Amino acid sequence: MSQQAETRRFLNYCWGTLASPAKTFTKLSDDTYKLKFGFIVCLMLGVLYSVLVLVAYLNNVPPVLKPTLPIPLESYYLWQACFTVPVSLITFIVFAALAQLVAKPFKGEGSFSGNFAVLSFGYTVPSLVLLWLPEMVMVSVGTNLSDASAPVVALNNARLIIAFSWAGILCIWGVKLCQKLSLRKAILVTIVALIPAMGIFMTFIR
Repeated sequence: MSQQAETRRFLNYCWGTLASPAKTFTKLSDDTYKLKFGFIVCLMLGVLYSVLVLVAYLNNVPPVLKPTLPIPLESYYLWQACFTVPVSLITFIVFAALAQLVAKPFKGEGSFSGNFAVLSFGYTVPSLVLLWLPEMVMVSVGTNLSDASAPVVALNNARLIIAFSWAGILCIWGVKLCQKLSLRKAILVTIVALIPAMGIFMTFIR
């Protein structure tokens, strides 16, 4: 496959995740290059968020959540810019591996690479739209949510709820189609796999 065709297919998967997730995830799960595409979109998430936290650091925007690591608050985002990419990759590898492991007793028919692809696209694409883009605007102008008015905080919280709900639904749907499970089993598999993966993510990403 030529580089141009590969790029076009990747962009189609990105758009399809938003416009037609069921069709897209079914096709993605069977794609020969699914692991590569999953890696690219996961890497894209890590790189873009590294840029975001670096801009936040340069504009003196503090972490939204109190860091769990012994790193000074004022320099945390500088360090996070360095480890966001590997943490993102490790998180999705753990997420996909655990989903594969938990799906086995339910006779899941998918693969680790299929899980990795659908989970990476399912989380990353809506996150770039509703999380990264508005947050990039906020940190670029030096917005500090800890000093924001109540309506702004409420609006931001609503954005987060919508974003994470959307990403969660897409991840569940991706696991369902990749593993060929019932919706109930897919929900269980996704939640059980998500908890340890999110624990890793939240330890580092603030």
